[in-house]
Amino acid sequence: MASYYELLDVAPTADLDTIKHAFRREIARYHPDKVQHLGAEFQQMAAERAATLTAAYKTLMDPALRLDYDASLVGAPAVAAPPGPAAPPAAAATPPPPTVDSRPTPPAAGGDPASGRHRFEDERLFRDSIMSRATTDHVRQAVADALGPSDDAAVKGFDLVLVPRGGGGLLRAATPMRVLVRIARVVDGPLASEAWSAAARARLHLTGAPICVLLVGQAIAPAEEISAAIAQQRARQIPGTPKELAVVPVDIRDWTARIPKDAPAAVRRLVDRLQKWG
Repeated sequence: MASYYELLDVAPTADLDTIKHAFRREIARYHPDKVQHLGAEFQQMAAERAATLTAAYKTLMDPALRLDYDASLVGAPAVAAPPGPAAPPAAAATPPPPTVDSRPTPPAAGGDPASGRHRFEDERLFRDSIMSRATTDHVRQAVADALGPSDDAAVKGFDLVLVPRGGGGLLRAATPMRVLVRIARVVDGPLASEAWSAAARARLHLTGAPICVLLVGQAIAPAEEISAAIAQQRARQIPGTPKELAVVPVDIRDWTARIPKDAPAAVRRLVDRLQKWG
């Protein structure tokens, strides 16, 4: 079973500010607004994880409780800390959990090997499964609203590929836009380059339909970096590349998106629906 330090992804020596920041980051991933579109099983898992994170936060923020907890980890009785300068009465009280911003903050890049953070892959996989399920369900709703019913397709390198069936309204083209989704922690230049190339070779555009690639992440690299990566790919002139191929970085925290100036109108319509459902 993961320790409280592992749950919050902090070192056992972390100070109170680090613990508070980690709690805010982790609890936001399981906010009800982020899992409301998931099935009952996922919602229950998220609620249980949120309760465990809150217990971890309260324990590690209280000096006495933390001392007892640390002792329990090594199987030794708690040893009272040597007396020090008297603290103000308010300092001894356990602070209430901070107000949580429902938007998750980007995790720090890499990690500190000394803290053992890279050992907690099961925790990251759990978080990623929640994020992936919530994202794909969210995009499905937006596509259905903007482009009508769609079928799933499989394209290597993407987490979700939707092919709308077309028809059904004045705003829905006979050969509607294909939507490809890649979910990542960080959306940067290398990811944009890889996704653009994979979409260009996917051969989903043989009917003349435009392609929209949604790169959904918790952190977005500077626009200049992503634009430069896409420009390099365009310059390669991959045979069969569709005339309309838009790569759109999307910030999962609030579903804001960077829409290319030359993107088809359908892309803007889809992003509008993403933000509506967000």
